[in-house]
Amino acid sequence: FHQVKDTTRTSVQMQHSAQLRPLHPSSSAPYGLYPTPVAYGGMPSQPMLVHPVPVLMGQPMAPAPAGCYYTATPLQPQLLHHAPPVQRCTPVSEVRSVVSTGAPRQTVATVDKVTMNVNGIQCTATNVDPRVTLNDYLRSQTYLKGTKHMCGEGGCGACTVIISYPSPVDSTQVDAAINSCLRPLASCNGMTITTIEGIQAKGKPSPISTKLGAYNGSQCGFCSSGMVMNMYGLLLNDNSPTAQRVEDTFDGNLCRCTGYRPILDAFKSFSVSESAASSVAVCHKTGNPCSNTCTDHDIEDICKTRPKVSAPPKAEVLIAPTDTQPGFYAPQTTTSLLSFIKGNQSAVKKYIVGNTSIGVYKTEQSVVAPDWFVDISAIRDLDIITIAAGSVIIGATVKINELIAFLTEQNTKQPVNVRQFFPQLIRHLMLVANTQVRNAGSIGGNLMMEHNFGFISDAWTVLAGVGTQVRVLDMNGYFTNTDLSGFEKMDMNNKILYSLTIPLKTSLQYFQSYKTMLRHVNSHAIINAAFRVELTETGVVKSQPVILYGGVQKYACRATTTERMLVGKSWQDPKLLQAIFASLQNELYPTIIGDNDVDYRKSLILTLFYKFYLYVLPPALLPSNLTTTAHHYDRPVSSGTQTYGTDPSEYPVSLPVEKLEAPLQTTGKAVYTDDIPNPAEALSGAFVNTTEASAHIVSIDTSDALKAPGVVAVITADDIQGANSVTIEPQIPAEWIEELLVSKNVRYWGQPAAVVIADTIRHAEDAAKLVKITYDTSKSPAPVLNLQDAIQSKSFFPNIPGLNPVGPFTVGDVTKGFKNSKYIIEDVIAVESQYHFTMETQTAFAIPQEDDCMLIHSATQWPAVMQNLVGRILNVNDAKISVSTKRLGGAYGAKITRAIFTTACAAVAAQKLGRPVRVTLSLSANMQSIGKRHPFQCNYRVGFNDDGKIQALQMTYYADGGSSLDSTYGIMDMALTTADNCYNFPNYSVNGIDCFTNLPSNTSARAPGCVPSIYFVESIMERVATALKMAPEVFKPINFYSKGQITPYGQTIDYYNLPTVWTGLLASCNYAQRAAAVKAWNQNNRWVKKGISLVPLKYGITFFAHYGCQVDVFMDGTVGITHSGIECGQGINTKVAQCAAYALGIPMGLIVINTTTSGAVPNADATGGSVGSGLNSKAVTDACATMMSRLSAPIAQLNQARREKGFKPLKLGFSSATPTPEEEAAVTATWKQIIAAAYGAGIELRTTAWLKPTAMTQPFNYNSYGTACTEVQVDALTGETQILRSDILFDCGISLNPEVDIGQVEGAFIMGVGYWLTEHLMVDQKTGELISDGTWEYKPPSQKDIPIEFNVALLKDAPNPVGVLRSKASGEPPLCMACSVLFAVNNAIQAVRADAGLNPVVFNPPALVTKVQQACAVTPALLTW
Repeated sequence: FHQVKDTTRTSVQMQHSAQLRPLHPSSSAPYGLYPTPVAYGGMPSQPMLVHPVPVLMGQPMAPAPAGCYYTATPLQPQLLHHAPPVQRCTPVSEVRSVVSTGAPRQTVATVDKVTMNVNGIQCTATNVDPRVTLNDYLRSQTYLKGTKHMCGEGGCGACTVIISYPSPVDSTQVDAAINSCLRPLASCNGMTITTIEGIQAKGKPSPISTKLGAYNGSQCGFCSSGMVMNMYGLLLNDNSPTAQRVEDTFDGNLCRCTGYRPILDAFKSFSVSESAASSVAVCHKTGNPCSNTCTDHDIEDICKTRPKVSAPPKAEVLIAPTDTQPGFYAPQTTTSLLSFIKGNQSAVKKYIVGNTSIGVYKTEQSVVAPDWFVDISAIRDLDIITIAAGSVIIGATVKINELIAFLTEQNTKQPVNVRQFFPQLIRHLMLVANTQVRNAGSIGGNLMMEHNFGFISDAWTVLAGVGTQVRVLDMNGYFTNTDLSGFEKMDMNNKILYSLTIPLKTSLQYFQSYKTMLRHVNSHAIINAAFRVELTETGVVKSQPVILYGGVQKYACRATTTERMLVGKSWQDPKLLQAIFASLQNELYPTIIGDNDVDYRKSLILTLFYKFYLYVLPPALLPSNLTTTAHHYDRPVSSGTQTYGTDPSEYPVSLPVEKLEAPLQTTGKAVYTDDIPNPAEALSGAFVNTTEASAHIVSIDTSDALKAPGVVAVITADDIQGANSVTIEPQIPAEWIEELLVSKNVRYWGQPAAVVIADTIRHAEDAAKLVKITYDTSKSPAPVLNLQDAIQSKSFFPNIPGLNPVGPFTVGDVTKGFKNSKYIIEDVIAVESQYHFTMETQTAFAIPQEDDCMLIHSATQWPAVMQNLVGRILNVNDAKISVSTKRLGGAYGAKITRAIFTTACAAVAAQKLGRPVRVTLSLSANMQSIGKRHPFQCNYRVGFNDDGKIQALQMTYYADGGSSLDSTYGIMDMALTTADNCYNFPNYSVNGIDCFTNLPSNTSARAPGCVPSIYFVESIMERVATALKMAPEVFKPINFYSKGQITPYGQTIDYYNLPTVWTGLLASCNYAQRAAAVKAWNQNNRWVKKGISLVPLKYGITFFAHYGCQVDVFMDGTVGITHSGIECGQGINTKVAQCAAYALGIPMGLIVINTTTSGAVPNADATGGSVGSGLNSKAVTDACATMMSRLSAPIAQLNQARREKGFKPLKLGFSSATPTPEEEAAVTATWKQIIAAAYGAGIELRTTAWLKPTAMTQPFNYNSYGTACTEVQVDALTGETQILRSDILFDCGISLNPEVDIGQVEGAFIMGVGYWLTEHLMVDQKTGELISDGTWEYKPPSQKDIPIEFNVALLKDAPNPVGVLRSKASGEPPLCMACSVLFAVNNAIQAVRADAGLNPVVFNPPALVTKVQQACAVTPALLTW
């Protein structure tokens, strides 16, 4: 890490003596310092420092006589001398002008290339740029595309691989799952790298991959490779993990599709019980202790083949810096390191072990670009960890997970007083980053992030809390010891953090640490704390305690005044607590300003200490209602049930068939758009985005960018041959047209203005930063940067004929209804945006072809509109544009219209340059430039009476469309036709207004418009129920629709399953008993409260789209199907294949689903609206029916011949839901015979089908129904929420594939959990810049955020008479029920407030920990015992 620091320090050295010992007579080793085990806490002997003038613990010494060497032996520490004065370091801005790039003084051999073993193949990389990552190399040079790239921050896990290497300490093999996107390629010298492709034995999938697919743990599949590799890494190190360890291990892998439950279930199938895990692992075949040498990959055998590692490389990697890239050096000894530092004193040096800091400080290299990367991970002295001389001694490069493992092992071996802090240290260190980062990142590196940047380090806080000291080594070999508390003041210029020392206490003390964060794992601390106190037998504070906080000020800070005040005080004095609070309030004030969370930090200073205070109190004195407050909540292993019915008569339809893509996705063989190999002449593009939200562009200066390495061109609006427009609707006025590349009028921060085209994506991204845009803001209006400002300033989109939203809808007499209401509530509710968080970002690959034709591989949900828009932009006929989409790594609406930016920009560049061009957005660029879910606001007025019946409801919706119309009108339509949910309001009015803001154009997002709409009406119902003091399970059904009633938008309520679903869920989830238990819990617990809620759902489904297909039967009997839908994780290909197999009466194994192209099925609509799977299946079923009609003649002829010979007629189809292989073989043979006869008869074996929307008198073809019940636990003192249990009963008709549909229900619900609890987009309200543009700031749910118990059932025996094969849609409706989580949280908050005599409060989501805690209105006066 950058060592430039503007601080000064003084320090005290430790005195040691030296003894002379003779060298071996034959030795010719130079004079030097060799530490003995005693001097360094039992560390094995190892040459530490070879120096012309040996240095011993800070003392320069004369050279040893010939034949002798020095050993260090500790004496009693005493004041020897102050370290030499240290001058202020040159500020960073000045360092750059005096940088030396000289090479280090050589002590050992060096090499300037990187050699490693990748999946058993020796690979050598030359001319390595130190900024190139292992992920870059694997994907671009070895073409191992199973390893994905997504965030580039170590936050998603899609890039996980295994690195194996000999330990620098004892050469034992280390196998670690790490993020390849963070690992510099230069740091991999001598390592063995294993990717997803390398764990398959002789082409047979790994049992891990097989199980993940079998458990339906792969939907879009983009995360699957990373999941498999992380599990492989766990099994390499623990072949008998507990279920808890399995769940803990996946804190670094994100999945947006599945909701995690099936992934965890798949991997927990490898786990053992706690008791079994504590015993010796036994081979499943021999019964002997496992030796980890088995090569059998049978799923029953957990033994694995470990990657083979080579001896440590003898040469140090040294890559000299150039004018365009920094240097890289990997010393293997402290001697080499110090020699290098001394020879490069003025250079900016970044010391790395795992290089994980770039996941946090993404712009670090551009702010202070290092001259040298110095990899110190191979230096043995820095990697040792041991217990000796009453201390735990930890080398600075010890990985965080290595420290956790060491403490865990010692916790079972050491006496109580020695290990008393270990459990708390382990628990807190497990909350640092994630498994992959902890496997690679060092403890010293984590501390240096706080030292250098003010990073809120959990390691710093918890280690300082136990009195840790640090040892620093300067370039002259001097050591300086200092307390970790205060280390931030030490100037680290040309020094190295050498080791840490945790003193082990001889007396028992109380110690506890705390951390609050946006989600339960893999999230930085908002605030953390560590407290330690020693009491006498009578409960008096014996010595100065430790009260330490991180996240309050720039560096972790101690409340020393309060600490000193506590000495001699009785902990059991009831008056002491308030005195402590007063002192803390006076002493500490937050100077870290986050997202308006200063009040939260102020409150947590007190509430966290309060928790510790209660923790220390004797159990006999601790009131029972505070017991849960005093202790950390230990989340149990998650579990769940999945319940559904099937219809065996429709085999294979309605059966839980494994997804067709699963074997490819879980083995890394599935090819996504960015995985398509590059031709040699291919180029890459990167956006140049605007940095103003409302301005005119004066000029775009590309001169510096064009001089950058690898740059070929910079594309601007001037290069567009056709229309510079991505607006679909032709009736949009010119002033509202959305441009592909902004030509003059900038509408939002992050708007694409140019595309840099270069030989590599890294060169393109680097050069994009060199493009200079000059703006004129004097003629532009002030930007409108949020929905509320848009409403206030009446920044509304115009009414456009043919595009106006439906509505307003009015029923009855609203004015009269309010007159007849005893009570009226009037309020405003609002919801924020949500980033889609597709694991695959926007990407496209354009390949120019002859005669102005263009082949485009686009990650889009709508190939037809991409074809049309690109043709218009290139000024080329649509027929010359072919758009191909095999699959998507997640979509959720993000890739319907927004895919045009990468698709068209790649095409424009390819047209101009005549070369293939790939444009793939980084996560940051994707979040900055691409729109998201629409924020909504609802202004409402509701009237009601004591009987619980709503008399009148009036609502006005406002939607934030961003900077263009895009899909906003349609989304408002969906919102207005969902606004009633399942309630019959006799007097009702709702209208919608679309708003313009200077933000990226918002777009469709899973259940667009419906998610906020359902939330709004449910919020109103919850509010009324609270006002009436009526239980929701009683109040809500009073207002339900009845069968046959008509909605305000003209929909007749028929085929009405809601009453069955509602009562069925109440019974299956034991709602009455649980609601009573929640009430009893809240009466008996002051600060940890529970809440429970019920949310019903009516969701309309419209067959709005044009879809088609082509079915081809080949001479060998195989069937190729090309349909118009896009596989994006929802299982559309699997359902299509099931329906085709049913319609043709053949095994699914004969069916192949082809890539979707704009030419094969032209002019089709987007895959979306939850109808893509059903309607494409319907089209295929129709085409198959046509095929069977054609085959009827040859079948009849064959049967006639068989009858004449006395044989039974040919039979297709199966009588059993589980046909035997013999039955499938027989049917296959019959089918081939039929096809051969048809071919011989000249029958066309290609059919097509086309579906179009039919004229309708009401908006929906049918309604889906569901109910969700969620129970949560809320810690009012921190705002943390645990979802204890969620139960869902959903009406899916007769599911085409219940395993797929269950996965859709779970995934949608968990996406909603993120929307309501953890996901928060922060926009700078002055500039319009999106601040939360990566995994560091934006937090979708993790594996520890899902319900601890998650039960999902599909309503049985509920055929849909108007659905495809009696089915219903499943992809979007369940997301609308996830607001049950928010209402449960709100109920818990109200329970907290009720205890304090406070009225209920309404706050807008998301329910972040900061907002929840503040809503609980915790004050110091309430913190008593």
